[in-house]
Amino acid sequence: MYKFSTPLPTNYIIMGIVAIVFAISFLITSNYISSGILFLVGGAFVTARTGYEVSIGNKTIRDFNSIFWIKWGSAEPYRKLEKLSIKSGLYSQTMSSRGSSSTFKFRIYTLCILIDGAVYELKKSKKYERLEALMNELGEEMGIPVEG
Repeated sequence: MYKFSTPLPTNYIIMGIVAIVFAISFLITSNYISSGILFLVGGAFVTARTGYEVSIGNKTIRDFNSIFWIKWGSAEPYRKLEKLSIKSGLYSQTMSSRGSSSTFKFRIYTLCILIDGAVYELKKSKKYERLEALMNELGEEMGIPVEG
């Protein structure tokens, strides 16, 4: 079984860490209910993930979500793994401060798998070489063609 998952965006993880720090400070001041709630909320933000599991033996793909390492999602059968490929996208981010702005442009590469005509995005990275190595390794293990 091959698992591909991504955490929540960084700002949510930071909010989770801040909530855990506040939970510890509330625990010190004997505010146990608030501390417990903040621990749960912070832990949920830090441990939340989403992704796909591809099972070659069972011929299923599962779109899952997880919090506190508890996964849920339904597995769907597939007929054929068609190919692995890498897509490229140009992204921009604009930051402004005091009347001036700057725009940053960068490329994000996405490792995709084509299963029964549907495209699933498995992993994203700014480094093409890492995804290409992963794609070639998975292509050999899964026995499907790769397309750079």
